[in-house]
Amino acid sequence: MKNVKTERLLTIIILLYLLIIIFPFIWVLITSFKPESEIWGTNALSIFGSEFTTEHYRSLFRGEIFNAL
Repeated sequence: MKNVKTERLLTIIILLYLLIIIFPFIWVLITSFKPESEIWGTNALSIFGSEFTTEHYRSLFRGEIFNAL
């Protein structure tokens, strides 16, 4: 019985660790599809924004991002 509890606790710890590690990547992906006004606006912490845009990817592939560097 003790072995099952230890295994369950270890599984929970590993899942929490993975969530902490993976969350920033998911956040960046979600944010990359938001318009800039929504990223810096009052609802910046919302996961799903009101608009879906590929504006950032279009400027990246046009080479506009390299002018800022």
